[in-house]
Amino acid sequence: MREFAGEKNILIKQELKRIETTIMNTITVNGKEYPQSESRSLMAVFNELEITPKQMAVELNGEIIPRDALENTPINAGDTIEIIQFVGGG
Repeated sequence: MREFAGEKNILIKQELKRIETTIMNTITVNGKEYPQSESRSLMAVFNELEITPKQMAVELNGEIIPRDALENTPINAGDTIEIIQFVGGG
């Protein structure tokens, strides 16, 4: 029985490592995961996703990022980006 428990613990540790590696090699933008292999700026992410940063607010890991800081704000694996776009109406 102990042998089985040891094997089970090894499998659990391997799965946790796989999940951790997956999480750490991605960024999340509005709830959707994207691969992240290198550090880059928020603006570079927007360019890759064809997002124009007009009339929107950007949140990085829970912190609002000013529009003039998008080019110089680095994004790393595991980061979460939320984009809120403003729409007019009446």
